[in-house]
Amino acid sequence: MAAQVVARNPVSTPERIVRFLSTFVVATPFLAGGLITLVRGDAPIWAAAVLIAVAALLGSTGLYMTLVVIQPSPRLVDGESVFVVRSPTMKPAYARLTISIPFLITAWYLSEFTFSPYVYPFAAMLVGLFFFFSGAYRYWINQRTAYYVTNRRVVRIYEFLWLHTTEIPVSRIVSISESRGFFEMLTGRGSVIVASGIGARQTVRLSDIDDPGEVADALRSTIE
Repeated sequence: MAAQVVARNPVSTPERIVRFLSTFVVATPFLAGGLITLVRGDAPIWAAAVLIAVAALLGSTGLYMTLVVIQPSPRLVDGESVFVVRSPTMKPAYARLTISIPFLITAWYLSEFTFSPYVYPFAAMLVGLFFFFSGAYRYWINQRTAYYVTNRRVVRIYEFLWLHTTEIPVSRIVSISESRGFFEMLTGRGSVIVASGIGARQTVRLSDIDDPGEVADALRSTIE
């Protein structure tokens, strides 16, 4: 049977604006820190170069994400139709980026305006950077991840530096379950786990999606 490509959903203009602003917020602190360090001259020049390089990496990656207006999609065979399309919500990524801000501000304040031992601002900076980069990483991954439920299969597809697709035919599905933590229930999101057997290779997890109950119901209706 001939293969066809799903009509890819373009990213809306408001979403592109949000992506651009997120890129600006993520890259600006490192660029500003690098320039300030370079101008003040109170630290090795390599430290300023590292900060500017990190800002360039974050900015270029974020700019690419802003310009890419098509979400990844699988190839369909004749007779296959799409029931549900979902992408991971950005709320966990935004939460990590927000949590990192107080730690980074604390590290800056302790190092600039107090005589505290360097271990305190260093520890605060490490915690802040952990949340910051984990949030940025998750933000980028989620932008290039999509979930599809068709009348024939469940597909998780990731497409950025590489392409990775995981799918389970509807005829082989043996269980459909929903997973929601406390905060996920409050924010109306969760995960749907589809399994055709035991083991990671026989499981597709649709993580951090809005209204997971709708996706689970669509899967159950296909099985029926």
